[in-house]
Amino acid sequence: AAVKSAEFKNHYNARLNKCFLLATSTIDSPVYPLANNTRFELFDISENVTVARLQTMSDVIGGQPVIDRVIICHIEQKYCGDGFSAKQWHEAIRSYMEDRVDAH
Repeated sequence: AAVKSAEFKNHYNARLNKCFLLATSTIDSPVYPLANNTRFELFDISENVTVARLQTMSDVIGGQPVIDRVIICHIEQKYCGDGFSAKQWHEAIRSYMEDRVDAH
């Protein structure tokens, strides 16, 4: 699959004392030529591991646009589960890419 575009965002998380990189790429689908696949991968640069991965597909199915249908979804090597949305995935990784402290 050919990469159409790619962007990167890095963040040093002081609370975790680690550096993270969020890579976003848009790729062509060899199976669905009208579809756009977007892949998000969160890497722990300190440990050289993938922390989370999300792949979505936008397509036209039955004449109706289907935007950001989740195809692959993992966080910390666990499957996100059916019905997990792209918005929920991005919310789940915020704790890596921001230094927020949740109130208890």
